[in-house]
Amino acid sequence: MIDLMVFGLIWGVSVSFTAVALGTTWRILGMLDFGLAGVYAVVGYTLVLLHVVLKAPLWLAIVAALTLGPICQVGFYRFVYAHFLRTKKPLAVLVLLGLAVLYVCENIIALSFGSAGQLVLTSAPPRIDIGTISLSIIDVLSPLILIAIAIAMQLLFRFTGVGLALRAAASNPDLAQVFGVNLEHVRMAIFGLSGFLVAIPALLTAVFDPITPTAGFNPLLFGFAALVIASVKVGVGVGPHMLAGLGLGLLTGMSLLVIPSQWQLAVPFVTMLLVSVVRRQRTVQRSV
Repeated sequence: MIDLMVFGLIWGVSVSFTAVALGTTWRILGMLDFGLAGVYAVVGYTLVLLHVVLKAPLWLAIVAALTLGPICQVGFYRFVYAHFLRTKKPLAVLVLLGLAVLYVCENIIALSFGSAGQLVLTSAPPRIDIGTISLSIIDVLSPLILIAIAIAMQLLFRFTGVGLALRAAASNPDLAQVFGVNLEHVRMAIFGLSGFLVAIPALLTAVFDPITPTAGFNPLLFGFAALVIASVKVGVGVGPHMLAGLGLGLLTGMSLLVIPSQWQLAVPFVTMLLVSVVRRQRTVQRSV
């Protein structure tokens, strides 16, 4: 039971980061960036390339891979998404572009490294024993990093000029532009932030677990479900998205008690449908 809760919590951390990245991009730019799953894989394989192939120190490989996430996303914005966002193309077009980015990233990685999982470290991570519970260092660090990022993002959005510009663009981009907010800078900032957010779980996973070209796909699907469940209509929704991601992760872990592992992908979508039905019923009751 406790082992499943720990697994669910750690999985929920990855889902939370992805949900916040998706949610922030959706709330401010009005797009669902499924290309983030490709960035997730790129970051993980950058760690493999630098540390395993080129024998760079692990700390240097981690810093370089973490930096590559935002750079990669800003590059995708400049060369793939920029024209379509500036001309306000329909959401379906942006979704297809994101899927194209994901497909290209996965296939380039598969051609370069193969489709088999790649390990960065073959040794087991250091463990911390708390009573009868044995936790790896990644298990301990992941929730702490999530909390730190949540606090940092709240401070960013509430108390900095950049955050105020992002909130203004989310509320009314045209009016924000009239008051001097540079929407091009806003878009670049959001893409950079989303790339940084997905790079964190990619690195936490890739250090000790095998990473594959499709490693970012499941976190993306769960993150999308968390985004729908949170259903934030005002503000950037950092807290609700993170809580929804953690909740889905814990639910997925605990569901292993009654559901075979091959059915775990159904958990976020069944949960999303149930929440949508309940929300719909409440809306109907209030209107009566």
